[in-house]
Amino acid sequence: MSVRLSETWRRFHHPVNIRHLGTGRTMGERIADGVAARVGSWTFIITQTLLLGAWIVANVFLFRGWVGGQPFDPYPFILLNLLFSFQAAYTGPVIMMSQNRQGARDRDEAEHDHKVNREALERLTRLEEQQALIHQLIVRLADETPFSHPGVRTGST
Repeated sequence: MSVRLSETWRRFHHPVNIRHLGTGRTMGERIADGVAARVGSWTFIITQTLLLGAWIVANVFLFRGWVGGQPFDPYPFILLNLLFSFQAAYTGPVIMMSQNRQGARDRDEAEHDHKVNREALERLTRLEEQQALIHQLIVRLADETPFSHPGVRTGST
């Protein structure tokens, strides 16, 4: 499944965004970006906190009577710790992949911005040269053309 970008979207967005959001992304890159976006959200943190609290409450109070009077994951919650270790072991590298892509996107954007700035500097340099040439022509014309204005005397009195 690829993202199709309309011509209107392409016309008004940065070319780096077009390349990094368009059809050039692999499935792994899309998954890494999706996981990083969800894991780095407040929704994920709040949900995980609620699940952690529910695990502890269920383990300590609710399930104790069902498993022979003993909690299925006694304090210090070794099974819960194992689950968090698995989560960290898999989300860490996926987030790093997404950050690497973001770094590549930032580098591409900086290169594009540098190119645009260089072109703008070249245009300004050409404009300054043209302005200097026009100024020289005006000065030369002013020197060659006698100034005569009604009511203004030229020459000696």
